[in-house]
Amino acid sequence: MKTSIVARKYSEKDSKVIAAALKKIQQESSIITPRLVVQSAEDEASPLHKYFEWNNTKAAERYREWQARSLIISVYLVDSEDENSVPVRAFVNLKPEQDDEFIPDQGYVFTPSIASKSNYQAQVLEYAKSQLVGWRNKFGAYKEFFGVVNEIDKVA
Repeated sequence: MKTSIVARKYSEKDSKVIAAALKKIQQESSIITPRLVVQSAEDEASPLHKYFEWNNTKAAERYREWQARSLIISVYLVDSEDENSVPVRAFVNLKPEQDDEFIPDQGYVFTPSIASKSNYQAQVLEYAKSQLVGWRNKFGAYKEFFGVVNEIDKVA
């Protein structure tokens, strides 16, 4: 099997730069951590430097937004009357149902309200399928999961 390293969300050129720099850090340290990557990128000569926000005010604001996302996705709905119930995320990340300049491109919707919106239902199903395909791609080569992979292929 021939493999290549790809950094999603980046151009092919940037992907190669990022992958090479991360591999170098890992080779020098035997393991790679976010802290090591940031420390390496702090040097303006580092090929990774341009991929970081170095303005501390902007970086702090983005970090707080990341913390807000973490809070939102930490909330689950649980059936308190059924001890075997599976917790379900209370908020799902979706695109708004209508185009409106005051509505952001994407945000979170309270899960029970999704049932009445066909556009939201379709987005959730598409996301679920993409997660199944991602799982398949990540673990599908393991013979222990061949049965699961076949079922995923039927759905996706």
